[in-house]
Parts: sequence; C-alpha cells; structure tokens
Amino acid sequence: MKKLLLTIALLISLSFIAKAQISIDARVGLSMVKFGGPQVLEWSFLDDASSGFKPTFHIGGSLFFHDFTPIVLEGGLYFSSKGTIYKGTVTYFEEGTLNVKTIKTLNYIDIPLHVRYFFNEHFNIYLGPQLSFLLSAKYTDKIDNREDVTEDVKDDYNTIDLSIDIGIAYQLNSGLNFQIGYEHGLLDIVKYESSGGGYKVMNRGIKISVGYKLFNPD
Repeated sequence: MKKLLLTIALLISLSFIAKAQISIDARVGLSMVKFGGPQVLEWSFLDDASSGFKPTFHIGGSLFFHDFTPIVLEGGLYFSSKGTIYKGTVTYFEEGTLNVKTIKTLNYIDIPLHVRYFFNEHFNIYLGPQLSFLLSAKYTDKIDNREDVTEDVKDDYNTIDLSIDIGIAYQLNSGLNFQIGYEHGLLDIVKYESSGGGYKVMNRGIKISVGYKLFNPD
C-alpha cells in the first residue's frame, strides 16, 4: 500500500512538473560575509578584537515556477563560502603583544526557497528561507613574526544553518540578470559553550551576483 501511494505521489509530482512553466538560471557572484550576534567578538579569542567582512563567492543555479505570475516560486542549489575576518592581539610571555589576523572560512551547500514578485518583466524582489549544510570549516591565523597557521575546525560548528534572504533583481531580455541580496542567519552556528552559555554567533552576508537564463518557459 505504501509503495502504491508513493508511486501515485511521484506520478502526480512528475505530471505537475511536466505541465509547469519552468525556467532555469545559472548564477555566480561575490559574497561579503561576516559573523554576527552578541558574542561574535568573544568567538575570536583575541584581545581588542574587531570583526570585519570577508570577501568570497557563491555559485550554483535556481529553478523557477512561473505558473502564478507575477508571483514566481524559486528553489536553488548553491555552493557558498562564508566566514569572517577577525583582527586583534595576543600576548606571549617571551614575545610580548603581537597583532593577529584570523580568517575563518566556512563552506556550505545552500538551498534557497524564495518567493519572487515581478513588478514587470525586468524588476522583481524576493524573500524566503534558506537551508544550509556545512561542508568544511577552517581558520588561518596570521601573527606578527610567525608562520601562518591553518587548522580544520569543522567540529566546532553546527552542521545545519537556517537564514532569511531578501533582495532585488533586474532581468534583461538577453537572459542576463543581476541581483543583490542580504542573508540573515537565524541559528547559532557554534557548537561550544561560553562561560555564560552557548555562543550566539550567526552568519550574515551581502550577495551580489549575475545570472543567465538557461531555459525559458514556453
């Protein structure tokens, strides 16, 4: 009985997809990312710490359902590099106080589920959740008068993240499109606890990208 129900559900899904008006975009872009949250500086483990944006990238594609235009549903799959850049100091008994730059790099698979509203054939805005799965996490310490140190720290971070995305896009008749958006992480990404409880550290980012429509609806 379960197999029969699954088969029926699959056939209905395939029938819906076959009849749907679908377009497909490939997309690549620049990400300006950083950590946010009330304990973001504590997570640096540096003295006099500051946190800044880290330039990186994202690449992937999206599937759009146009059956409800001007509302369009979007699902995507992206590789996204995130993280932050810390600057601060550390004090060693032998060497005194040294300047430190720590680059934290977290790589994710992002699955956005957006709703877009098209004002016309060119302009649209989008809003929706994004589910992310951690692939890897590393940090690199650049310390005065010392060799750079890089370490795998994937075990320090949670595997799953969830964010809300919002942005605006412009579509050309040629198939090229441009968009800028903001990603606001909702979940703590850090596993470990501080003296006052869990670290409150989230992903934040601005994404600027260019896409190209590979397939248009009939």
